Amino acid sequence: MSSGGKYIPPSKRAGYVPSPSSLPPSARRVSAGAVDSNIKTLSWDELSDHFQHPQDSTFTYFSYPLPPRPRYIRREYDPSRTPETTPLPPSPPPPPPIHPLNNIVSYICIFQNAHPAWDTDGELWTHSNADKLLEDWKGLRQNFSRPVPVFRAIRGSKSVFGFYGWWIIQDLEVVPAGSDELKRMLKVKEDTRAYGRAGRTAGAWQQSFETTWVKLRLVRAPPTGKHYTELKDPITLKGGKGGEVERYLLEISGLQDEISILDEHHEHDKTNNERTSDQH
Repeated sequence: MSSGGKYIPPSKRAGYVPSPSSLPPSARRVSAGAVDSNIKTLSWDELSDHFQHPQDSTFTYFSYPLPPRPRYIRREYDPSRTPETTPLPPSPPPPPPIHPLNNIVSYICIFQNAHPAWDTDGELWTHSNADKLLEDWKGLRQNFSRPVPVFRAIRGSKSVFGFYGWWIIQDLEVVPAGSDELKRMLKVKEDTRAYGRAGRTAGAWQQSFETTWVKLRLVRAPPTGKHYTELKDPITLKGGKGGEVERYLLEISGLQDEISILDEHHEHDKTNNERTSDQH
């Protein structure tokens, strides 16, 4: 049942004094980045470029790369220039079109301390893209029971990731907005400093409290499966535009219809690029 009322995180309440001993056992055991120090790491931008799907919160779906922003050229000071004669900075480019496979999860990123139940229970708590996950869970479940690459932030970094293996999203649990369970989850996230040392404003916490969340339970993908004889490190595959990563994600998941859509999409792009080249 919902307890109602406005939610104020403990750290924002009058007289709050943080104490390590006040943390629940599971929170004290959270590791910032249990990733093999010998593996190759990628920055936020490199990860997006490799998969060709811009990193988007915890769950990144198939999507188009963001168009480059126009370069702003700073003009020399002109004392005679007025606001009316000062040129405006270039407008940002329009957003990319919707990818035909925008319902398919491409990869998962686990940020430092962002998921307190990951190390102990293999759980991810999220409200970003929760609507997509819920729709898929109630429908075809294309993102469940299939291998998905997981990347984890390296200790002490928010934007450098190491490959943490292939995992399967096994189960989903809805956490209703305003529920006692959501209040408990938000308190754990506050205690583990999921949003940094400064935390969040009371308004931001209240907004989270008024949003539906989902709990996702993940398990390690088996080394062999129905649609693959091995699982390759996605970083060793050819990435970038025209690479093999996108197709590989679909192949090991047995998503044959989606492979056909992807191939048609790439062929269409190739034809358009050739026409554009001929015109120039």
